[in-house]
Amino acid sequence: MGGVVHFYVRPLGEFTLKGKAEPVHAWEVLSARVARTRLEVEAERGLTPFVGRERELRLLFECFEQAKAGHGQVVFVAGEAGIGKSRLLLEFRRRLGEEATWGEGRAISFGRSIAFHPLIDLLRRNFRIEEGDVEGTIVTKVERGVLRLGEDLRPILPYVRYLLSVDPGDAAVLSMDPQQRRGEIFEALRRLTVRAAEVRPQVVVYEDVHWMDQATEAYLLFTADSIPTSRVLRILSYRTGYVHPFGERTYHTRIALNTLSTAHSVEMAEGILSTERLPEELQGLIVRKAEGNPFFVEEVVKSLLEVGALRQVGEGYVLAKRLDEIFVPDTIQDVIMARIDRLEEAPKRTLQLASVIGREFTRRLLERIVDIRARTEEFLRELKAIELIYEKSVFPELAYMFKHALTHDVAYNSLLVQRRKELHRLIGFAIEELYADRLAEQYEVLAYHFSKAEEWAKALEHLLKAAEKATKAFATREAIALYEQALEAVGHLGDAVDPKTLMAIHQAKSNLYFALSDFERSLAEGEGFLAVARRAGDRGNEGAALAAMSLASFWAHGLDRALAYARQAIEVAEEVDAKPVLAAGHFVTGLVHSVTARLDLARAELEKALTISRSVGDVFHLSFALGRIGQLKNWEGEYTEAARLQSDGLRVAREHNLLVPRLTNHFWYGLSLTGKGDYDEALAIFGEGLALSEKVGDEVQGHRLLNSLGWLYHELGDLDRALNLNRRSAEGARKRGDPETTANAELNLGDIFLAQGDLTLAQEFLDGVHRLVNDPATSEWNRWRYSTHLFASMGELWLARGDPAKAQDVTEQCLALATSTNSRKYLVKGYRLKGEIALARRQWDEAEGVLRQALTIAKAIGNPTQLWRTHLALGRLYDATKKPARARQAYQSAREVIDRVQASLQHPGLRASLENSPLIRHVYDLEAEHDL
Repeated sequence: MGGVVHFYVRPLGEFTLKGKAEPVHAWEVLSARVARTRLEVEAERGLTPFVGRERELRLLFECFEQAKAGHGQVVFVAGEAGIGKSRLLLEFRRRLGEEATWGEGRAISFGRSIAFHPLIDLLRRNFRIEEGDVEGTIVTKVERGVLRLGEDLRPILPYVRYLLSVDPGDAAVLSMDPQQRRGEIFEALRRLTVRAAEVRPQVVVYEDVHWMDQATEAYLLFTADSIPTSRVLRILSYRTGYVHPFGERTYHTRIALNTLSTAHSVEMAEGILSTERLPEELQGLIVRKAEGNPFFVEEVVKSLLEVGALRQVGEGYVLAKRLDEIFVPDTIQDVIMARIDRLEEAPKRTLQLASVIGREFTRRLLERIVDIRARTEEFLRELKAIELIYEKSVFPELAYMFKHALTHDVAYNSLLVQRRKELHRLIGFAIEELYADRLAEQYEVLAYHFSKAEEWAKALEHLLKAAEKATKAFATREAIALYEQALEAVGHLGDAVDPKTLMAIHQAKSNLYFALSDFERSLAEGEGFLAVARRAGDRGNEGAALAAMSLASFWAHGLDRALAYARQAIEVAEEVDAKPVLAAGHFVTGLVHSVTARLDLARAELEKALTISRSVGDVFHLSFALGRIGQLKNWEGEYTEAARLQSDGLRVAREHNLLVPRLTNHFWYGLSLTGKGDYDEALAIFGEGLALSEKVGDEVQGHRLLNSLGWLYHELGDLDRALNLNRRSAEGARKRGDPETTANAELNLGDIFLAQGDLTLAQEFLDGVHRLVNDPATSEWNRWRYSTHLFASMGELWLARGDPAKAQDVTEQCLALATSTNSRKYLVKGYRLKGEIALARRQWDEAEGVLRQALTIAKAIGNPTQLWRTHLALGRLYDATKKPARARQAYQSAREVIDRVQASLQHPGLRASLENSPLIRHVYDLEAEHDL
């Protein structure tokens, strides 16, 4: 268990220490335990009977037994407010005893914009971090808690410390790209949980997830796949109406808590009153009003006691008034409000003031805003006695919590709006003073209180700090929500806000939407940034806005728009000598030209971007330009030079923690390595990129990496693995609405089915891509590239189907595109296809001429697959023309290429793929036959 430790002590007497005149007290520690939850406090007083939930409790234990056996489970506990979700979990915990380690984190009602709040709450409890702990103490507690599970977990410490808002102890963590850092934090916490589960079964509870922030949701999604193989039972509780994002899995169980039956409601009421039998009319009143809601039952019974409607007679109770004289409100909120109204004015006011602080509050903060500080303790005791609040912790400071979220809500809403505003303002200033030494932990809370107070200048100050904090944690949607609130504050402040502040908000939102691949919204925020810059006459920021808008337009496939914004950015940058903006403008212009087949123009623009970015140390565009120029070289079959440039681009991205350029260069570099036949290194580069992509939650490059890895396995003959990887890529790309990645993956699938001889499925995929190519709505983005691949594959398909005329038509289209773009790999494919078509038509001389052309280009580019397949095609020609010596030479040449590849492979899986490929074995068989 985790949380604040409380010590229960009794005095042993007075002693006089040497050198001290006054006696001091000695205390014996009797027990130590963690901060109590509401239900733990009630358990100490005596809980009402646990009724009507035995089936649900049994389900929890069944899931735990599976988790304990190593088959982790996730349980969702859903129900309306007051239905008994927390009580069910408490009963489960009590009966579970010491069989597992229990951890819990709670979301709060305004916590959607507080990144990782439930997760941080869980960690603070786990490491027993107190409210008043200084940074050094927190660091010590975290290190002790983590390292007791193993010294090999030391590398995760900086990420856990960072999440808890203390110095990570590693400068690299602070300078890391926020998305990459978040990925490392997720991986660190996953490792911590898995290791803890190896030591002891873990029950990890997240309560009130209907209020949970999206960053915590992202963490839970990230770790979902590790649950079924760990000794972990994860429980999430939420109110009816919340739709969780975790899908349905075989290891998921949903427990929906319904209302109690009449018998169980009566049994509960009898338990509260410690009596064996209630009068029939009283049973009817309780059942009718409470409608089977356990919390409502409890509140109705207490309300009846407080108004004197019940009188104890012996060991039972009778009605002290006639039924028509007893008024019980119809809703649980009204019952609670009636109880609050019956309080004396001072305790009532104390409860209301506490509700403005929040569901949980400290006495120290409460005393800053109450009128009669000297009697605060007395009023809190009274509120505890009637169970509207409970004492949450004693050490290091006294803290309380409302008995139920509904109690808190009713108390808060009982205040007039203007009074609430005044109190929020007082609380905000009090928090600033009380927590001045660790204010970063309070930014979100301060933003909340000052916004509610309509203290807009202070609200804006803390909203911006909270948004920046969320951005650094890559809690992107939380950061956007906070910036939205900041814009609302700006609206109230008007001209009092510096235009630089407003520009910074729009720029930050544009960047955040870009990180989410929501490029249209990124563009919209860029337009807001641009408008403010132009009103302020700030040409530098005008150029920066235009550059950002051009890049967002490009990724949104608005290519003409991207060119126009890039052109304007270049004009402004040249006027004010803004070199990074100039590099950005030329880079985007080069990107647009490269995806629309204007390759010479693309190369010129990208070279400009490379030169400028290198001269001013603009590492972002330097890394990107190196990789993209390398990609042009790759397309032309200059694989060695392409790989050199992309290796350099990847190095820059790694050295400077540039996530997007790094992921993109993993994709590009892996393609070039595969093209030149460095399969081991390509596998490592693709694998590293995919691991990083999964860790940081990237999809754009992740899907590309999947189909590129699938292409690598296809090249080496592992068709089953290639099939799986390309299917995953195609599914993900379709969900994202990415036509280029979808087309590339489905073309690969068509090629795989061709290799397997399944011409029907091959044609299905190729026809689908053909429809995409011919659809006027399809973006121009790289359509020329996947069209070239499509025509080559369709040529193979029609040739296999015995229709050389159709094969000839699409082959000519492939060659036309390959020639205009100098794609030498597809020139090899096209000429080889043309030769095989001529061979099918018994046009021997033409077949030999074009196959020789294919072979010359294949030798020049050095792609092993194209080279041995061309030798193989020549061997078939010579077999058909009865030239056995030349056929043997061609087959031997094909075999030699394959043998060189096999000799170079170190990865056992890749070696096995090549050795087991039916086509490779066929080449060996042909070569062996001609040696006889």
